[in-house]
Amino acid sequence: MISAKGNKNEHHFRHLVKVDHVSETPLHQDTKWLFYQKIKDCLDKNTSFPLVFECPDYGKEYTRIAYGIPESTSQKTKYSPHLRKNPFTEQREFTHNVVNGASRIEVEKAVDGFIPDLSLYDEAGNVVTAIEIVHKHEDSEEKSEYYLQNGIDVIYINVDNEDDLLDYHKGKYSKITFSLYRNGCNVHVLTTSRMLMENLHLREKIFQADLNAALYSLFSELDRCNERTVFEKIELKRRLARQKEDEIKRQQEQKRQIRLAEEQKRLKEERLLREEEQKRLRTEYQLRDEQRTTEIEAKKQKLLALGTKGICFDCGNEGHNISVIPVTEIDSRFEISIYRCAKCYSKYVFGKSDDKLKRAISEIVSN
Repeated sequence: MISAKGNKNEHHFRHLVKVDHVSETPLHQDTKWLFYQKIKDCLDKNTSFPLVFECPDYGKEYTRIAYGIPESTSQKTKYSPHLRKNPFTEQREFTHNVVNGASRIEVEKAVDGFIPDLSLYDEAGNVVTAIEIVHKHEDSEEKSEYYLQNGIDVIYINVDNEDDLLDYHKGKYSKITFSLYRNGCNVHVLTTSRMLMENLHLREKIFQADLNAALYSLFSELDRCNERTVFEKIELKRRLARQKEDEIKRQQEQKRQIRLAEEQKRLKEERLLREEEQKRLRTEYQLRDEQRTTEIEAKKQKLLALGTKGICFDCGNEGHNISVIPVTEIDSRFEISIYRCAKCYSKYVFGKSDDKLKRAISEIVSN
């Protein structure tokens, strides 16, 4: 279908037609209208339009009935040694009525996409004869095949110059050829019972050969199918084995990932436990240090309380003259601050003759 967008009619779609007469010459057109008028007069007057043709099989020898036997059949199979003459010897020519079975004529009317120069239709509207004006070109194979398949007679009017057109005006149709696909030339062919038997025999042999070829092709295809089936089964087993291996590997990898995740979780929990333990220990150490500091401070206060009453162990200086110079040489474990004597700078500020004071200091330091 193609779109038709003109200026006069409403836009619509129409069928695409194959145009065979792109550049018609005046000679072509004159010939076409000449035969149109001749044939139309015959149809209007209900008279015949006879054309005399020579049978194309005239004078040929034949030994067979060609029906049902393809040309590819070998000579040995096709022919019999008994030759017979064609019965057309006494009937070389035959007459064909162009308007036989036709009721009207049309000029360049499309027929299933093809456009004959002239078309003859029967009363049912079917094309019975196509007339082609042949001038420096012939019909395409596609069109000829269409005429053959649909049983349409074809009349080829050959016109090469003005002389041919003048002969057609005078009723001389020697350059007209034909292809009678509808009913043929209606000349009877003489056949014998022997020819019929040979034809049937050959057709049976051809049928049997075609059947054997078809069966051979079928069985060959079955063998190929069986081979493909075996190969496909083997390939399927291999594919299933690979899939099973892949599944096992996937499961193993999945288990490994699970174990790895569990191990990471366990390590994380252990790390958290260690951190909690370290935190607990730090807290415990901190509390212990604080307790120790408190105890040391208490001991220090006791020593200071004792030191204010004692005397220096070396020079005997009274306690009220003691200087507050801190040292840690008595017992470094407790970081006890001991005070030097302001007079002799002795590190012991407590009187050495005071046994009671010494025992008190010893008890404080030992605790």
